[in-house]
Amino acid sequence: MPHILVKLLPGRTEEQKKELTDKIVQAVKEYSKRWRVKHLCFI
Repeated sequence: MPHILVKLLPGRTEEQKKELTDKIVQAVKEYSKRWRVKHLCFI
């Protein structure tokens, strides 16, 4: 399972952070289709 850490400057809303997280998870899942991917997201 890949470990990805994203740090953002202050000022982003929780909705913006969630949207970014969803897109990153989707990109990882698409890249690793042949692997079993489990993801946990902490905002």
